[in-house]
Amino acid sequence: MKWFTFTAILLAAIFGLSAQSSLDIFTLEGRYGIPRAYDSLLDNKANETGIMSGLTAPVPFSEKTILYNNITYFHWNVTNGETLPAELANPINLHGFILRTGLYQKFSRGRGIQVFFSPRLMSDLQYIGNNSFQLGGLVMYEKEYSDDLKLSYGLLYNQEQFGPYLVPLLNINWNISSYWSISGL
Repeated sequence: MKWFTFTAILLAAIFGLSAQSSLDIFTLEGRYGIPRAYDSLLDNKANETGIMSGLTAPVPFSEKTILYNNITYFHWNVTNGETLPAELANPINLHGFILRTGLYQKFSRGRGIQVFFSPRLMSDLQYIGNNSFQLGGLVMYEKEYSDDLKLSYGLLYNQEQFGPYLVPLLNINWNISSYWSISGL
């Protein structure tokens, strides 16, 4: 296993790593977790399954203005073979619907702004209450300093069970040389 990991890292360093430069219109993923024991008073094994599907529809209004829309559906299911008391959920079924919509506006001289709004519904779909809804958003200002350096600054807002929080963001896209680059949020 160590040899495989070393070889994978070496090949990635030689051939370089790059981010996705295209847009996936439709995504579909599945997950199956092999039943395994967990740290609990229960003797049985838990089994996790899930699915995620997403549909993206960008709407270009002009060369400089794009309305981005994405709807994503998640489903998680965790089962434990034992019969549990009624107050414990078994199986655990969680559904999630996330809408991400926003505007990307380019300005002159390599500047632009992104403003996104993201409401979310997470529930077992048997009881939907105030705690099932979350709100989120993102604002990013980008500036191209040269052909090799683009920086974006912004804030991420999210509403969680414990309350709202803000996260400062910095995105770097820097081509240091023809062999080296730094890219990431």
